[in-house]
Amino acid sequence: MEHRLRQRIQTHLTAVIHNGAPQEIIATVRNLSPDGAFLELVGGECLPSTGLTIDFTGAALGGLRLDALVVHATSRGIGVIFKSFSPRLAQYYACAGGLPHYSAGAG
Repeated sequence: MEHRLRQRIQTHLTAVIHNGAPQEIIATVRNLSPDGAFLELVGGECLPSTGLTIDFTGAALGGLRLDALVVHATSRGIGVIFKSFSPRLAQYYACAGGLPHYSAGAG
């Protein structure tokens, strides 16, 4: 059973998923936290329950690339957890309404 570390915020971001297949998979990030996300897959592509890389696109998080593990899959998309912490993603999360705010040197 999946257990989220933080509440997720609703989003409408675009991402490209790389899972070792020749073609990239376009996804819409529907909810997000610094720990994971739910990605709605265009066309309902099926992904194996393995590791993959997510490239965020667009102004908000464009250029951010995170490795992730698939923790569940539905007919709509996949739930993932990120393998590492991203200060940039944490800042986006905090500014978009997620709490608390994470910053370097906070104590």
